[in-house]
Amino acid sequence: MRGLGGVVRPSFLVFLLLGAACGGPLPVGDPDGGRDGSWVEDATSPPDDAVAPPDDAVAPPDDTAPPADVPVGPCGGECDAHRYTTCTCGAADPCGWAGNGLCDGACDSVLPSGHFDDAADCGPPPVCGGDCDAHRYTACSCGADDPCRWSGNGTCDAAACAGVAGADFDDSADCVPAGRTFGLTSVRTDGLDASDADDFASGVTGLGYTQLFADNSASTSDLRTYLGRSDLTVLYHTGHGDAGIVLTTDGYLTVSAVSPGGIRAQHVIFATCLTLRESWAGAFGSTAQTVMGYTNYSYDYLDNDVVDAMISPLRAGRSWIYAWYQANVPFDMVADRWAGYVREGSTIVEYSARTGRRPSADLADVAWVAVPGTARVLATAELLVDVRTFGRSAVAPRVAEAAEPAWWVAPEEFGALGPGVGDEEAAAAAAREWLAAHGGVPEGAVPAAPLAVVRRGDAADPGTVVGRVVRWARIAAGLPVQGNLVAHHVALLVGPGGVVAESRYWPELAVEGGEEAASSLTVAEAVRAAAPALERTAKGREVRLIGAAPVWGARGARDRAGDPLVPAWALRTAEGFSLVVEAATGALLL
Repeated sequence: MRGLGGVVRPSFLVFLLLGAACGGPLPVGDPDGGRDGSWVEDATSPPDDAVAPPDDAVAPPDDTAPPADVPVGPCGGECDAHRYTTCTCGAADPCGWAGNGLCDGACDSVLPSGHFDDAADCGPPPVCGGDCDAHRYTACSCGADDPCRWSGNGTCDAAACAGVAGADFDDSADCVPAGRTFGLTSVRTDGLDASDADDFASGVTGLGYTQLFADNSASTSDLRTYLGRSDLTVLYHTGHGDAGIVLTTDGYLTVSAVSPGGIRAQHVIFATCLTLRESWAGAFGSTAQTVMGYTNYSYDYLDNDVVDAMISPLRAGRSWIYAWYQANVPFDMVADRWAGYVREGSTIVEYSARTGRRPSADLADVAWVAVPGTARVLATAELLVDVRTFGRSAVAPRVAEAAEPAWWVAPEEFGALGPGVGDEEAAAAAAREWLAAHGGVPEGAVPAAPLAVVRRGDAADPGTVVGRVVRWARIAAGLPVQGNLVAHHVALLVGPGGVVAESRYWPELAVEGGEEAASSLTVAEAVRAAAPALERTAKGREVRLIGAAPVWGARGARDRAGDPLVPAWALRTAEGFSLVVEAATGALLL
């Protein structure tokens, strides 16, 4: 049991609690109950007029000895009582407390000028007041004598220590430029397809990166460790997530639980739902440059194509944040939810399309029904009894000439974005003017809802619109052309000075006479057939379907010359985007 600054020994407790019960009462008449030992002096001082006994007198009882219950020994019993006094704390260690397994730090206040050496029990004080353990960069931890022994630990601390007053230690062993590296993490038991991690590995290996690890059973501790590795150029994680959370094999890692030194991997991609809905700016360590992910739900089947779309801009030397933007903007389902935190000098800022999230319908009074055979796919009761069929069309569009997704960006990239971009109408006018000078608006193009790109400095900042994505979708033979992969689109990123970037996928189509179509399912039948696949691929908590519209289904860049666009249903979700399924079978169009 600890008392003030030390340990109260059990024997002393018994003495305090029982007092006279152990052998007799303490002497009376002493104002402090005899605790200062003054009663001993009184007992041994006979009165001045005392008469000496005769030589042959019987010796009287020895009243000078203290009662048996009073502690005796060094320092007048204070050692046994484990009281901190100038005696017990003396430099000579009269009580023999050094090395007894108990730290007697209370002696610091009793004898600040110096007491016995109790280092064996108290241990050394935290180096630099704990800055070393917390990996905080201070004048002490960055000192020239390397008090934290950070040199040679695999983390380059030179850049962070350069801004701290005083001479910095030599960290050249950790800061020698190394080759570009990457690591992969996933959770093999989460029911998702983690092959996008393999695609990422193939892509960046072709760019000269070296793989350091691939962990498909990443625990919370593992992920925290990987994020803290400064020898890692990029970490790619694929799996489930939530707001500010990445799920792991044994639970989850929150943005607030990243290691004390913060993220030190230079670039991090979380291919997970919702993880960047909360700010990750505070998790940046000294060497982190970019953290990328989503502010809303994403879909498993998109991950591979998003990864593939990143490689081209990276190969061209573009920044990671631009590559992430360009990888997502061609896909209708994630063009409005990409996000990234970027180091700009000494500031961490967010770029995102979070304000571009499509508004949900008014669903306050909707009675949701679980689609039979699923738990996380819900639909309106009306949709589950919808008997419409696609029917036979008099015409049928085909891909006349295949195309590859294309992109262009100004050298300044996101540096060309900023306040003063104007409203949606002004941005659309600037986009049309640019297109007029670059071949014009393609035939069949129709304006789609524009998306805002926002920059904000911290979680409390509502953000500033620094760019607008002006989009065109496609109509062929009277119906929209839609799919689940790369959309038929033209998307121009407009900044205050005009168009900053272009994304385009627009293969040539030919419209021919229609053929006898295969028998088509009703909308209700298509929903039931598609639901199991939707449940497997949705990374969010649930899929809520509220409507269906006929479209020409396209497979994006997977369509080759001669491939038909298939009759399909675009199943509209509560979030506003659509999932496209084949009208004939209900299969997810991939």
